[in-house]
Amino acid sequence: MRNGGSKGNLIINIVEGKINSITIDSENPFFLKLVFPNMIGKTLNLRDFEQGLEQLNRMSSYQVTIDIQPSKRIGYSDIILKRTLSKNPISVDIGIDNGGQKSSGKNQFNTTLELDNILHLADSWTISANKNSDFRNNHKNWNVTSGLSISTQEKLIANLLP
Repeated sequence: MRNGGSKGNLIINIVEGKINSITIDSENPFFLKLVFPNMIGKTLNLRDFEQGLEQLNRMSSYQVTIDIQPSKRIGYSDIILKRTLSKNPISVDIGIDNGGQKSSGKNQFNTTLELDNILHLADSWTISANKNSDFRNNHKNWNVTSGLSISTQEKLIANLLP
């Protein structure tokens, strides 16, 4: 910023900020390159970081926040991500309910296994299975999420074949 002289003009130079580095908890793990691809040296766009933060925070065991600090390089910023482990990255849920129909089995048993970041790729795994009390009908499902969602579902329909 400088004074424009006796005319009373104020001149402000604006420098578009660029990204110098991205770290999480003082580390630079490989998965940051997957979540924030090709961002080093590029213009700092907060929308791109919001999308990456959503990707990291979708894992139920993590809570990630962002801090933008000036870099030693003029016109550049260091992106510092802070991770808080909110719960164990492995969780198991087992349940039973009586909300089923008479035709499909009144009592329903279910179990779910969730695994966060086990491949260190910001991945999230969910495996679930459901069965009714007479074990005629069952339902299995698994999901793997790491930027691209992959899902499969399987259902056995009883008495369909002779």
